Amino acid sequence: MAPLRNALEGAGAVLAAFAAMYLVAWLGLYAVGASSVTSLGRAASAVVAMAVGGSAEVSTGASVGGFLSIGLEGGLRFMPLGVTLTGAIVLGLAFFLPLRRRRLDATLLCGRIAVVVGVGISALMVVAGTGRGSVALEIPDSLGDRLKPKGGEGGGLFGDRESDSGLGDLFGGGGGGLGDLFGGGGGFGDIKESLSNVSFRIDGGSTLLGGTVWLLATLGLGLLAARRARLPETLTRNRLRTVMGPAVSATMRVVLVLSSVLLVLGTLGGLAVPGGNGFRVVGAVLLAGPLLVVAALSIGVGVPWSLSTDRVESEGGGLGGMMGMFGQSGDSGPLGGLGGGLGGIGEPTNRTISLASLSVEGRPLWIPVLLLVAVILLTCGTLAAARTPPRPPGLGTLPETRARRAAQQAVRMGAVWAVMLCMVVLIAGVSGEISVSLLGSSILGLTAQVGANGFLALVMGLVAGALAGAGGSLLHELIGSARDRRSARRATASEASGAPEREQV
Repeated sequence: MAPLRNALEGAGAVLAAFAAMYLVAWLGLYAVGASSVTSLGRAASAVVAMAVGGSAEVSTGASVGGFLSIGLEGGLRFMPLGVTLTGAIVLGLAFFLPLRRRRLDATLLCGRIAVVVGVGISALMVVAGTGRGSVALEIPDSLGDRLKPKGGEGGGLFGDRESDSGLGDLFGGGGGGLGDLFGGGGGFGDIKESLSNVSFRIDGGSTLLGGTVWLLATLGLGLLAARRARLPETLTRNRLRTVMGPAVSATMRVVLVLSSVLLVLGTLGGLAVPGGNGFRVVGAVLLAGPLLVVAALSIGVGVPWSLSTDRVESEGGGLGGMMGMFGQSGDSGPLGGLGGGLGGIGEPTNRTISLASLSVEGRPLWIPVLLLVAVILLTCGTLAAARTPPRPPGLGTLPETRARRAAQQAVRMGAVWAVMLCMVVLIAGVSGEISVSLLGSSILGLTAQVGANGFLALVMGLVAGALAGAGGSLLHELIGSARDRRSARRATASEASGAPEREQV
């Protein structure tokens, strides 16, 4: 019965994790008002897939007269860390809590992990398969007007009725030609409505790969940080677990507490907002609240975040070159209207958010952010030092001094924070791209990216973690020394008060 019970517990743990992720995703989407534009069930599946590393693909298109087609295709990579963290917490608790009551040998533990991975991959396949649907978007009137012929000063995608420029004559700009075939200019009147129906689907390969890595990483961190789980003796005495486990456990606990506090504050603050915007705030916090923790920690240790957009246009070959490409919004070129319509959102930008640039209404915020991050780091270092067991007497050749313990904690915390900060910065980045095609040929592309430098996060995490480890170790020593002195004074006072009583007796 032990292997069967072990397998059922492993399967239950991963299924509970995915159920919790789906529930949080559904609630977050409902709170932000997504039910009015798409199916919440399918959208929640897509969010769960993206929460474990999957990417989304979006597309829409319209055709005129059955001959001329215009389409938009793109992709989005975004990890809603609120959903990710929820699944990791539920999986870790459901996997390791039963192990506090009984000990597993290495074979049963490996079998338990294998069941989690196997059932998890099956769940990922279901999530990726159901994470597809459509979203009804509202295209701005300024862009929609440029996608159809109109009278006036020109600027439509296919020219206008009153000008002879570009493709106006060909597609009914002045009557005749192919204008009658497409109904003059009226055939383009439904382009805006057609393009507003955007289809989305989840890439199955990235979901399976990212989800498998997420499952193994969650269980691996749990094996390092689970202090009360009765693991096999070979793992309990493992050098990596005994050395790095306290630092990993302390860092995970502090990050979880921070995320929980942010969730509570965000929920209360959102509910206090008048009108319907409060629920949108709550939904955003549910889905992506931990992103603020990641951004604050990384910016606080000196890792800036950057927002960049770039417009990619055809080099002049193919259909883009034949049609003269895009003019600006005021040009009268054949595709000038579309170029101007997307130009407002496609101008290249590059903005960097660093610690020194943080401000609200002109008031700098770098001092409180820096102090907050310093307190967080020092708390992690102190907890790690408190959870590190003392070295047994006679082990090693060097004496166990305060400076040596501080140096050891600096190395351990530096390694943990370097890896942790680098990984969360890489997975917390957001990127997207969209391309416009005409008659099957790409004529315009727009890319956007929000993220930070992973190598810089690695270096700064190493430095900040080392300082936190050394400072936390020294602080723990001072707290312990102060506690010992208080205990000694109390013992002396007790002996002094008890001495006269003994003399009277």
